[in-house]
Amino acid sequence: MKIRNTILLLTVSAVAAVSCNLFKPLDMDIDIPVDKSAETSSAALIGIEEENHLTVDPNGDLILSFESGNSLSKSVSLSSTPQEVGTLEISLADKPSISNGSEISNGQIVVEVDNPSDSPMLVRGTLSAATKAAKTASFEFTVPAKTLKYKVLLQKAGTTELQEAVDAKFNFSSDAGDVLNNSIVESNVKIAYSAGLASTKAGAAPAASNVTVNIATKLLFGMSFKKGSTFKVVKKFSDMGLNLADYTVKSKEYDVHADVTNSMPFEISATGESVQNITASTDNPVAPGTKAAPVKTSVIISVKDNSSNGVIEDAIVTLQFKAASDGAKINAKDGLKIAYKSIKVHQI
Repeated sequence: MKIRNTILLLTVSAVAAVSCNLFKPLDMDIDIPVDKSAETSSAALIGIEEENHLTVDPNGDLILSFESGNSLSKSVSLSSTPQEVGTLEISLADKPSISNGSEISNGQIVVEVDNPSDSPMLVRGTLSAATKAAKTASFEFTVPAKTLKYKVLLQKAGTTELQEAVDAKFNFSSDAGDVLNNSIVESNVKIAYSAGLASTKAGAAPAASNVTVNIATKLLFGMSFKKGSTFKVVKKFSDMGLNLADYTVKSKEYDVHADVTNSMPFEISATGESVQNITASTDNPVAPGTKAAPVKTSVIISVKDNSSNGVIEDAIVTLQFKAASDGAKINAKDGLKIAYKSIKVHQI
């Protein structure tokens, strides 16, 4: 059985184990030994593939990534006078729910340009964002001749880089860089582009040439959490690839005992409730850890069936993550290891 995520997956295993072992009445509580284990990354636990605008930087930290709806593609006559290519707009409205309790770093822009011409191409741009005080910032860079997918990182000087290796960088001046202040996550961003021939050494200027210029843009933000700040992740058991309706539980109450090893800098608590009033809860939170020093916590997951027919069809799982220290980050290389120990079945 492939287990994708969450402490309360233990509940799923409990259902399976109880179903297989209890097909006759029991006269007393009984412990069923369980020798199972599961491992899940924080990316799988949070469901990064299901969340819009979440990606991973080279260090493994989850970051916000917003791409322009469309890329620009225009035939331009390259000359010493830059020609308009077009304007890209990046919407920042649809943010992932886990970012609601986070602190967002200053923005960084990655521009990807195709220059199919035989001459170096000068790209100019003007960035604007509807912040409290509307601001603009200008930039320019040169793309070598016959170069496709040339990447340039635009950032405020001193910003910690989030993106993979790029071909060039442009640092805005201190004042102009304020347009990349993290307050722009509250508004859309527009970038107007133009392209022309780059200046050359003394001599005859190259003749104008018609080329198709392609430009794509994305905007990146780092994400971290203050100590005590929280975010929640909600899942269904059926989303984890298991239908609980396949199992018939012969006991209304049981406890799953497990050891959970956490390498994430977040304390994690969990509750579950199904549409048929099946509830589950942990006796204590899973303690935070780090990749270098993971922490093991013994946990009891108590499951109670309050339904009339005793058949579990599905359950909603709510995980609450609480940052253990300032600057806590979600890293895709961290996660949970779960060792199932036993299931105590209660007779009521």
